[in-house]
Amino acid sequence: MEISYLFSVDDWRSESYRFHLDPFKKESGVIKGWLVSFGEPIELFFKFYDSDGLLKNKRIECTHRRPKLSDIYPDIKNVEFSGFEIDINEFGEFKGGAFSISYNGNEKKLAKLCVKPPLLYVHIAKTAGSTVNKVLVDLFGKKGSIVHAESVPNWKVKVENDEVCYLSGHIPFSVFNESEKVRGFKKAITFREPYSHVVSHLCWIRALSLKGNEERYRAHPEYIQKLSDKLSLVDFSSPKSIEKLIEGLDAVEFRLLDNAQSRYIRKGNNASAVSEKDLEGCLENLRFFDFVGVDKDISSFLKSIYDYYDFEKQVDLIIKENVSKSSFGFDLSSDLIKESLLPLVRYDLFLYDNLVKVDDNV
Repeated sequence: MEISYLFSVDDWRSESYRFHLDPFKKESGVIKGWLVSFGEPIELFFKFYDSDGLLKNKRIECTHRRPKLSDIYPDIKNVEFSGFEIDINEFGEFKGGAFSISYNGNEKKLAKLCVKPPLLYVHIAKTAGSTVNKVLVDLFGKKGSIVHAESVPNWKVKVENDEVCYLSGHIPFSVFNESEKVRGFKKAITFREPYSHVVSHLCWIRALSLKGNEERYRAHPEYIQKLSDKLSLVDFSSPKSIEKLIEGLDAVEFRLLDNAQSRYIRKGNNASAVSEKDLEGCLENLRFFDFVGVDKDISSFLKSIYDYYDFEKQVDLIIKENVSKSSFGFDLSSDLIKESLLPLVRYDLFLYDNLVKVDDNV
């Protein structure tokens, strides 16, 4: 059985105590850790749901020997006997739990334990994300889901309060990963063939300035409106016209279109252009993801999540949402058109080719 810890490290330390959990080793089935009090009596409790779904509260004795604690806290008598061990097999079908402490008449939650932790989906725009969100919200439920976290100012608060089962948004992975609790989530991401991705991105911005889209146009920031106006003057069937467009993009416009998929998972969250040195960071960050999908097989990506969480509810795994209907003259069968777009996808191409090769070898 796999168990993940969701916590904020600040909850594990104060002027009154220090708390620690060892990484869970599923082969042992034992949760291990320690609690050290700096004077006042502190009680440790473990809350869990039994096989009938009833919440139980078990007091945990901290008497197991942890020899290294005497080196860390030499002034505390018998501090090495501050450890605890909990065999999850004693709970029957373990469905999750939480540690809390009681001192000075107050109770404080320290960590949540999940057999199937919440899921983070890093939503790169135009990579079948609307489909993914629709399917996963249906599975996880609307109440515990946050979609488009970039528009939910208190999403971090909700995560800290353990109110979130599914978290999704147009937010770089490095920003999501600043939350210690999110680091304990399972992680998912999808990618799209880079040429079709950048064309899709260009087309939705271009479409904003079409007749009949005035309301959508006004709903976007001024820099998007100006870019849409600029794109309305471009002949997308002409490689030279596309090259001239890219050369004329200002810094903000270029950031919006520049290797957008790599930008979501590179290390850091800076405004600089994506470069070759970012690729190594992208590949390193990809190792944190449990579910990685590509556009040619989104159904398999969704099924792997479905199977992991053992969802009983049946859903359509081939739904398509928010599909663009106009290409505005783009012809991706043309090598010259692709060459003109290369400055916007150079590093995304390397990343995508790497993912497809891995996927094909599975």
